[in-house]
Amino acid sequence: MTRTSHICLGLFLFAISYKLLGFNPYVAPLVVVGSIFPDLDFKKSVRSLHRKLLHNIWVLILICYCLSYYIGIEYAEAFALGFLSHLLADAMTPMGIYPLYPIERPHIKIRTGIKTGSKAEYAFTSAILILTVLILAL
Repeated sequence: MTRTSHICLGLFLFAISYKLLGFNPYVAPLVVVGSIFPDLDFKKSVRSLHRKLLHNIWVLILICYCLSYYIGIEYAEAFALGFLSHLLADAMTPMGIYPLYPIERPHIKIRTGIKTGSKAEYAFTSAILILTVLILAL
């Protein structure tokens, strides 16, 4: 999925968490950072490791431990929400993800037919954006 789709899904899950769980609005930027963080491995030199190197729970656990230790648990929760939204979105594409990398199994794919940059992704992102606005407006 594209960066815009990742950010929209992260903010959608944040809106739900804000309304239902009382997440503080000031942690929303960390949700955005978490929602795009796994794609930092998308360089030509490491493209073969894309969706493996940073798209796994080991990275999430390490970063959340550091965030909770140094700046607070609410920041770690916000980052984790964004990070997990990224993994969910990428699992919905044909390439899938390897959440336990370097362990090759499981390789998770949620069969949705959404390809990165496709009309289906555009429709998905538009729907998520509309739902986010509706949730925040209620």
